[in-house]
Amino acid sequence: MSYLTDIVNKVDFDDNVAIQEFFIMFNVSNFDHYLTFDEYSDESLVCYSDIKNDPVKQACFDDIENKFIELYEGLYQLSESNVTILINGEKRERVSIGEYKEALSEAMKENPLCGFLFSNLGLYIMTGYDLTHSFYILKNKINLLDEINDMIRKAGLFILE
Repeated sequence: MSYLTDIVNKVDFDDNVAIQEFFIMFNVSNFDHYLTFDEYSDESLVCYSDIKNDPVKQACFDDIENKFIELYEGLYQLSESNVTILINGEKRERVSIGEYKEALSEAMKENPLCGFLFSNLGLYIMTGYDLTHSFYILKNKINLLDEINDMIRKAGLFILE
């Protein structure tokens, strides 16, 4: 078991103090800031279920999904294909790029959400609702933070702290 896997198994991700002991945490989103209640209510597309057979919303969602795919493909390459997916209580280790993309595509549709462990990057990502994913990078891997942040920006996504 990798150090990252061991820490992810031990940490209560509802406990910010426990998270901060091991990780630097930030969210990556299609939105450039945390939406207020009013902004959230007014936004036409905040999750896949908002599409409701609307081709314009589907095209918008596809554009957003492609941004996340670009980011995750870069992370897959950076990790040298050393990715574990946590999905429905199951751990899938060293997945192929096809399995990886399929899990991401399904997670973007919240069907189901999943986690990605990039052991050699010290990075754990929890996919999330509302087109926002939570990134946890081990403090001892801070040297990779700038490179990951550049990948996020190049994909057209935003870092929310």
